[in-house]
Amino acid sequence: MNKPRKEVQNLILMLSSAVMIAFIVVVGLVYYFGSSGTYLLRDVLISPDALKRISFTDYNPDSGDQSRFVFNKIEFVRAESRGKGWGRYAVSKQSYEAFYKLISNERSIPQISNEMILQFDRIVPSTLTIFIQARDNEGRAQDGTIFQQVEFLDKEDVFRVKMRDSKDTWVYFRYPGIYNKVVELFAPSLS
Repeated sequence: MNKPRKEVQNLILMLSSAVMIAFIVVVGLVYYFGSSGTYLLRDVLISPDALKRISFTDYNPDSGDQSRFVFNKIEFVRAESRGKGWGRYAVSKQSYEAFYKLISNERSIPQISNEMILQFDRIVPSTLTIFIQARDNEGRAQDGTIFQQVEFLDKEDVFRVKMRDSKDTWVYFRYPGIYNKVVELFAPSLS
């Protein structure tokens, strides 16, 4: 009678040890390979391939009902030199794809200073905007609804991407010479 009881105790001890070792291994792996607090740009900004497939149902404030939304256009807006107003430039899918390939592997800045955030708030940045529109509004001359935005400061290496479905969450990135590269791609007549 004592032998089966001893076997059950050994089994429970062995299973408990296995669970405890597994727990320690998982905690160790999470600690060692844990989150760095950064994002890869390709995980934040919509890819050129996904742009072509944008199609979802959401509330349409124009109709007050649910509508199917699709990709509309990409636009780059920047202040013109010497305060001559704003320049608006249509961005081709090819130019957007070149931009995406250039920066898609960049990691976000883990700690951004308040001064950098204030720079984006004080100076009106140049903006790349991806627009969507309700399928029933296709073909009408209008901007549509903002799907995602990327903001660039003149003569700075820092830019930020607005998180989709977020009112005020921006992810900041650093890329040497990004502003000049963006102007070359999206507004080549200015470079």
